[in-house]
Amino acid sequence: MTRLITIGLVIIGLWIGWIIYQQWEKTSSTQDLTQQQVEEARRAAAATFDPRSLPGLPDKLEDSLQTAKDHGAKTLGQWLDFYATKEKVVEDPRLAWIQLDYAVLLAPDDPAQAKQIYGDVRDRIPPTSPIYPRIKELEKTFE
Repeated sequence: MTRLITIGLVIIGLWIGWIIYQQWEKTSSTQDLTQQQVEEARRAAAATFDPRSLPGLPDKLEDSLQTAKDHGAKTLGQWLDFYATKEKVVEDPRLAWIQLDYAVLLAPDDPAQAKQIYGDVRDRIPPTSPIYPRIKELEKTFE
């Protein structure tokens, strides 16, 4: 009789374990799916975000900025030096976005300076800024 009780308890224990495992799998897969949906929504929002909508850059400088970007990191660095440092006509949040572009372009040639530029932008931009998602996206690249 004790063997039957022992076998019954083992079977009940295995059955309860199986039910707990199924619940854990269901919860885990739901969390993964939710996290995946959040990531996809964030990527879609970032892909549709137009940095030209950010304030801080006079419209008349859009063409010269694009030309500087097209010519590479050195030209964009000179553009930033002139318009952001000397003339001071470019302001945050657009300045931060342009500096992040510059850091990305500069990273293959001078990773230390690119990391420094990224750190400066990260330290001065609050989490409520519209460019903060891009800062978080580039975090793995520069740290």
